[in-house]
Amino acid sequence: MRKYVYVILILLMSMLVISSVIYGWFTYVQRKSISTFVSNELVVEVKLNDDDIVQSKTLKNLAFIDFEDDLINDTNQMFNEIGQMMDMKLTLSESSPLSRFIFELDPTDEPLIYIIILDDQITDYHLLISQIINPTDSKEDMLLSIDQYNQMQIDALSNEIVIPGQTKTFKIMFWADYDQLSIPSDYLTYTTDVSFKLTIINAYGEIS
Repeated sequence: MRKYVYVILILLMSMLVISSVIYGWFTYVQRKSISTFVSNELVVEVKLNDDDIVQSKTLKNLAFIDFEDDLINDTNQMFNEIGQMMDMKLTLSESSPLSRFIFELDPTDEPLIYIIILDDQITDYHLLISQIINPTDSKEDMLLSIDQYNQMQIDALSNEIVIPGQTKTFKIMFWADYDQLSIPSDYLTYTTDVSFKLTIINAYGEIS
């Protein structure tokens, strides 16, 4: 169920040349163009001489959870095991200046519940979520607390200065909320796309 996505971003002086690692190397020539490479349902679209990379990941076989029994109480003690993992790896080349990685995530489907984890020592995801939410809150407020936590992780990643040769890693865990399905039987064939954008900028610059 766990799937891994590795992304290597390389900034060479003022020109960005980006390669993506998807079970092997795929390197783009230096021409002004848009290239698309499809492998295992991962679509990579790269604009050369630009400063961003946009990817879309299709999630299949997501575990549908009961919000109260699984996410809040972990009644069956399986919450950690049934999450689908996306691993991210961002590496700055040795010849690059001090930089920052700006990360944006755009899950558009309501059943999707996810959590961004910057600390690779965290493996108990239920414990982490239990520290984020207040079980006496409404479901809407608990989901809002999770969203706010995720935004804090994105902000922390985006504000961290990366030195040449440094690698930043983090993971995203996904589940799906059965109660949010408009047609309950759709859980048998449910798929959803998650888009994310990675922008690399000078450490002291701003996104225009």
